[in-house]
Amino acid sequence: MWKDPLLGIHPYTDEDGNRCTYFGKEIKNRVKKVLPKGWTRCSCEEYNGLWCYTNKEENIVQWKNPSE
Repeated sequence: MWKDPLLGIHPYTDEDGNRCTYFGKEIKNRVKKVLPKGWTRCSCEEYNGLWCYTNKEENIVQWKNPSE
């Protein structure tokens, strides 16, 4: 339906006029993965709603979850 994945829950009306609910990316993927030692997850102020991962010991910041 939408080309870009949305975050959260969004009500919409389909082509037949029925009310439906779109469950965004974060809702479907609620399984938490344990981060490797030294890594933390931080919210990104520039990109509202996205998470980045930091490792202060090695001075690394990245978008991808390091446990994947």
